[in-house]
Amino acid sequence: MNTMANKSVCYPILRLSLLTGAALLLAGCEALTLDREPEVAHVELASPDVSRLTLVTSQWFIETEDPECENPGDPGCPRRIQLVEADTNTVSLPFMESYPFTFRLQFYAEAFTNPPEEANVAMKVHLDDEEWYNDSRLLVTMNSDGEQEKMTFQYQYHLPRF
Repeated sequence: MNTMANKSVCYPILRLSLLTGAALLLAGCEALTLDREPEVAHVELASPDVSRLTLVTSQWFIETEDPECENPGDPGCPRRIQLVEADTNTVSLPFMESYPFTFRLQFYAEAFTNPPEEANVAMKVHLDDEEWYNDSRLLVTMNSDGEQEKMTFQYQYHLPRF
C-alpha cells in the first residue's frame, strides 16, 4: 500500500521534472544558438570638435581578399570591402538614424571629417537593441599609412565570402 502511494506521487513529479528539464534544456540551447535576422541598424555619431561628418552607408557590399596579399587563401590575408551600392551624406551632429534591413542582411558605415581635420568622434552602432560597435577617439588627418583616419563598422549575417 505504501508502495502504491509512493508511485502515484512519484510518477507525476518525475514526469513534471523531466518535462521541465527538457524545456529548460531546449530554452538554454536556443539562447546559446539564437540565430535571428536583425531588423534594423541604428547609427549614432557625435563630436565635441566638429559639427558635421561625412557618413557612408551601404547595405550591399562584397568582401574579397586583398589582391596584394602574398599568400592568397591564407586566413591572415587582409580583406577588402567593395561597396556595390552606397549613400554618402554630410550629417549634422549629434546624429541618430535607423536603417531597416531589406533584401540583404549587411550593413556598412564609415564616418570621417570632410575636409580632413583632427577631431574627437564617437560612433555607436546597434543591431536591433544590441550594441555591436562603440568607439570614441581622435581621428587624425593622416595616419601611419598616409591615409585619413575613419571610423568603420561592417556587419554581415551569414553571408559567404568570395
